[in-house]
This record gives sequence, C-alpha cells and structure tokens, in this order.
Amino acid sequence: MNIGIFETEHFEGAYPVIKLFDTPQNKLILFTDIKTHKRFSDLFKSLINNYEWVIEDLENHRFAFFRKMYTAVKKHKLDILYLNTISNNHLLYGLLVKLLPSTRVIITIHDINCLFESRFTFRIRESIQHIGKRILLKQVKEFNVVSDTMIPYLQDKNKRNIRACSPGSARFNRRKKA
Repeated sequence: MNIGIFETEHFEGAYPVIKLFDTPQNKLILFTDIKTHKRFSDLFKSLINNYEWVIEDLENHRFAFFRKMYTAVKKHKLDILYLNTISNNHLLYGLLVKLLPSTRVIITIHDINCLFESRFTFRIRESIQHIGKRILLKQVKEFNVVSDTMIPYLQDKNKRNIRACSPGSARFNRRKKA
C-alpha cells in the first residue's frame, strides 16, 4: 500500500505511526515542515532516506504546501492519508480531503472538544476556522484518538454514529446513515 503521513507538530506521536506502517509491502510518503523533518532525522538517523519526504517550504505560502500534498497524493495514488495533527488551517485540510474522494483519510484527534465543540462567531478568523472544522468532519470517516479512554467520549460527542473498530483500538469508522 501507498501511505501518506502528515505531521508538523508532534513528531513523537507520529514516530510510532510511521513505524506501524513501515513494512516491506508499504511505501511511505511523509508530509512535514523543515523543523519537524529535522526532529525525524534525529530519530531515524540513517533510515531517514527509507521514506519519501514532502517538506513544507516556509518561504512559500501555505497554499503551495497543500498543492504539493495534493499532487503527491495523486502521483503516488495513496491508499491512506493519515493526518496526525491538525491544529490550524482546518478549511484547507477539509478542502484537500474533499478533493481526494478515493483516498482513505484518517485523522488523529488530540482534543475532542476543540474539534466537535466549535461554534460560529462573527469574528472572521474564528468563523473560518469553525466552517473548516465542519467541512473536515463532514469529509472524514475515520478517526484515531491518542488514548483508548477517549473512545466513549468521542462516540458521545459525535452525532454521526461512530463506532470503535476493535477492542483496544483507538481508530474509528463512521457508519453510513441508512
């Protein structure tokens, strides 16, 4: 399988995800920024070249990185796009996922309330962020949480009928409405 893993903040959380998917039958494409790539270099050492990297150039606009991500997903025909930390630009991620309907997307949720309790305001930045979170939640069907203890709370918060895939698993599939 071709798997893309995105992380620009929590390299320590993404490292086990990368190792989980790092099997001979998988090709990994890692999406990150320069700062986090440096941290990954420290962790992986000589194995850093075992992966293909798409690195955000901080000199360019954020849209350029999303375009690079989209192009890489299409080029490598990713089976899974694993978004490990999304703390900003929710609208761009939501639109990216919407443009990739045939790619399985999994999002790690670090803060359930932040994502699901978003409210519309008349402040431009906050309202765009709220709209982005709604679009993202509408597009994504699978979630990962950082602790199994979060599973019942996520199920309770999500009105779209999410279920846990297996006991002890922190991944979720959203059931399709009948």
